[in-house]
Amino acid sequence: MKYKRTVRLPPLPLQPHPRPTHPQLLAGMWNDFVNAKKRMQSEGPFLLEHLPSHKKVFDAALGTGADSIFLLQNGYEVTGNEIDRYFRGVANANLLKAGLGMPITEYDWLTMDSDTKKGSFDAVICLGNSLTYISNRQDQGRVLANFIRILRPGGVLILDTRNYDYMLDESMAILNNGSFNYSGNYVYCGTNLVHAKPVAISDSEITMEYKHIRTKKKAYLYLYPFRRIELRGRLQQAGFADIKFFSDYEPRLDKYADFHQFVCMRPCLPTF
Repeated sequence: MKYKRTVRLPPLPLQPHPRPTHPQLLAGMWNDFVNAKKRMQSEGPFLLEHLPSHKKVFDAALGTGADSIFLLQNGYEVTGNEIDRYFRGVANANLLKAGLGMPITEYDWLTMDSDTKKGSFDAVICLGNSLTYISNRQDQGRVLANFIRILRPGGVLILDTRNYDYMLDESMAILNNGSFNYSGNYVYCGTNLVHAKPVAISDSEITMEYKHIRTKKKAYLYLYPFRRIELRGRLQQAGFADIKFFSDYEPRLDKYADFHQFVCMRPCLPTF
C-alpha cells in the first residue's frame, strides 16, 4: 500500500461498479488484512534468504511496516517510505509497539531521483502488490529506473505482485461465479477479518474490493494487472539482471499461487 491512492468523487447513478473510497478506511483495516505474524512465517525466511549480505534496505512501500519491522528485528538498517499519511500513522504505531524506530520518508517514486543519492542502498523491497498502483507504462519504467538508481552495483530488488495471469485468464468464472481462488496463507493473511476480491477485471485495470467482516466497511482500489512476462520485461528494460521468479516464495510457476515474487539485481560495474 504504498503509492498514491486515487481518491475519486462518490459514484454517479448507474455506474457499473463502486469507486475507490478514502484511504483512511484502507489504513484502518490493513493491520487486520496483513496479519503480520502469519505473513512473516513465510515471507520472513524468504527475505532473509535473499538479503543475506544486504544490510541497508529501502522499503519503498512501507504500509503498516510489517516487512521493515521484521528486518529491523533481524539486524538490518532500514529506511521506510510511505507517501500516504494514514499508513504512515499505522506504521509509526506498529514501530512504537515493537519498541523500534527508523527513518521514514515520503518520496513520490516518480520524482525520488531528486531526493536520493545514487547507490544509497544495498537492497530495495517493494512488497504487498504495491507497484501495481502505477497504471501508466511510462511511469512504471520511470519508477523501476529510480529503484535501480538508488541501488549500489550488485544490489538487490525484491518485488511482488498478485497472480494477475490467473485473474485475467479466469475473469469470467471469478466475476460470474464468485470463484476467486486465494488461500490467505501468503502476503495478505487476515482473510478471516478482511475479505478481498476483484469486482471488475480488464486487461488494463482490476478493481479490488476490501470488506472488513466485523465493521462491514468496504474500500476499493484500482490496480494495474501485470502479467508475469510483462513485468519481467519491464525489469529487464530498467536494467535489472539475474531475474529470479517465485510463486508463493517457491522457485516455480504455480498457476493458482496467491502471489508471485521477483528477485533481481543491479549489475555490477565492469572491471578492467
